[in-house]
Amino acid sequence: MNVQYGLIGTSELLKEKDPDGSYTFSGITQKSFQALKDSSGLDSALTELSNRIHHNLNLTENIIEFLPKVNISHYRISSSIFSLISDFSDELDVNVSDLPDSQEITARIRQIGFLARQNNITLSVYPDSSNTLIDESGNGVDHTIKELNFHSWFFETAGFPSNPSNPIIIKPFAQPKSESHSGAVECVKSFYENYLNLNKETKNRIVLQNESDGFWNPVNLFKYFHVYLNEKYDEGMTLSYSNYADQMNGGSFDGKEIVESEVNIGAFHETWMGVVPIFLWSERDPTNPSIPADYLAAPITDYNYNIKWECDVRKRDKAIVKYTMPEEEDKVTEEVIMTITRNKYKKSRDAARAFNALYDKH
Repeated sequence: MNVQYGLIGTSELLKEKDPDGSYTFSGITQKSFQALKDSSGLDSALTELSNRIHHNLNLTENIIEFLPKVNISHYRISSSIFSLISDFSDELDVNVSDLPDSQEITARIRQIGFLARQNNITLSVYPDSSNTLIDESGNGVDHTIKELNFHSWFFETAGFPSNPSNPIIIKPFAQPKSESHSGAVECVKSFYENYLNLNKETKNRIVLQNESDGFWNPVNLFKYFHVYLNEKYDEGMTLSYSNYADQMNGGSFDGKEIVESEVNIGAFHETWMGVVPIFLWSERDPTNPSIPADYLAAPITDYNYNIKWECDVRKRDKAIVKYTMPEEEDKVTEEVIMTITRNKYKKSRDAARAFNALYDKH
């Protein structure tokens, strides 16, 4: 099957089984952490943070073990698993090594990697929109570099290869000063200079996705972040396609005719160099296009490429299983019906023979 489905975030199916909150990711704000630190001490605050991280890791394990049962082969993990730690705030500097049970947490990350590989589940992460490697303000991008390296450390600890098979997906999140070749090149140059400051393993996992507005439509993203970087520095970026972003912000070669989605998908697919791509399929609420729809309107189109599609719909896996676990009507075949019928008749015949044998004795 070329079309494979991926879950984003939590599992609605598991939440239905246990609605008491155990299947919801838990975080803690800087304000709450600081208040607990002030009232009960740093050790108490770190213990509370550690407990929430354990809860999130346990939930992640449960989801990964559950997905194969509903034929879902990819999972975008929550970027808030490590609440506060992955934020890299200037006001609060907390690392995994600061936690009272850091070794146990590291062991659990390895277990998550083992479970994912055992169940043929690939993972990805999508850091929030504050993460950009294009320095528009001139204030640097240290926060982004730290956060991206942290997510890469997670995948490294989990035992995943240093390639895009389990990617860190980001967007440019910055616009060229002018929509011209020179403006685009300046933007890409800023990206690349900061990209070089990432750890080697992080660089190998970074994937860029097209945006729903602005300059970075599929064509421009491919033209500059893949082709230009490859020609200039021999480091063309791997690209992840978003169908909704393409619908909202299509690109063209001549400024007139919009490039068809199938062409963009094919071009983006080639940037993965043999690794199964992780793309995004999003459908919008017809009454409010600013939010995802509850369900997929139809199965995702098979574009004759092996692709894993992260599904951006509000009902999450509850929406996906409609197509990964269809009703098994085809199994009620004539052969099955005849087999059941014969068995029932045999039981009736055997019962009749026993009845007759009993009364023949009298």
